[in-house]
Amino acid sequence: MLDDAGHVVTNHHVVAGAGRVRLVLPDGSEVGGRVVGSDEDSDIAVIEASGALPSAVALGTSADLRIGQQVIAVGSPLGLNGTVTSGVVSAVDRTS
Repeated sequence: MLDDAGHVVTNHHVVAGAGRVRLVLPDGSEVGGRVVGSDEDSDIAVIEASGALPSAVALGTSADLRIGQQVIAVGSPLGLNGTVTSGVVSAVDRTS
């Protein structure tokens, strides 16, 4: 979750073409939402939830990233639940 106002960040390819979505929470409950913004080139989208969500997680900024820094991504790709992927920042300030 991006903020306590109910904005959730996801990938563009997850919500491409959708206006309304359902968010499935870790406890199995569901909350409705609508796509408020999406960018195909950066593969990012923002959803506004229409119900209560868990507290937001503090996010860093891209200005804080350093080459070689370890990063993680948490999500549920391809119908898998609770996945975690880790990696290393290989570059900063690039668009492709």
